Amino acid sequence: MKKELKGKKIVAAALIILLSVVAIGATVWLFCYDGLYLGMKYSDFATAVEEDLRFDIVGYSFYEKKNGDGMLVHFDNDSNSIDEIKYYPRLFLDKSKDRFSEIEPGMSLYEVISLVGVPTKTMTFGMLTMVFSADDGTEYCIYFSNVGSADYKDLSVSAVIILD
Repeated sequence: MKKELKGKKIVAAALIILLSVVAIGATVWLFCYDGLYLGMKYSDFATAVEEDLRFDIVGYSFYEKKNGDGMLVHFDNDSNSIDEIKYYPRLFLDKSKDRFSEIEPGMSLYEVISLVGVPTKTMTFGMLTMVFSADDGTEYCIYFSNVGSADYKDLSVSAVIILD
């Protein structure tokens, strides 16, 4: 009986170690995607992604790799280092007019970019706007509001306007 119990303990310990290694590996992958990691300084980030499409505004950097996969990176105001990384695969991007019609007030910035990709420019001073381009060339100006966060970390959609 003792031998059987000892064998079960060894199997249980091996399983715990395996699961721990898998969890640590997943965490490292999440926080070190494509050479980016939490705590990385902005200057190092800019060097790492200089070949890709990038747009920076109010503490955020949006970038799309040449394969279409993208990242939303937020920088801490005080340390100017990455404090949040969110990945969105190109598989779910759709820059059609139908997809833009799904954008509604209250949606988060991440929800918007995971639907339609990286913004191309901003249009206003004093108001937080980002312009996104549809596949047919139509431009959509999306107004964002800052929901109670001094570092612009909680942006949500206020309005969507089609530009002529």
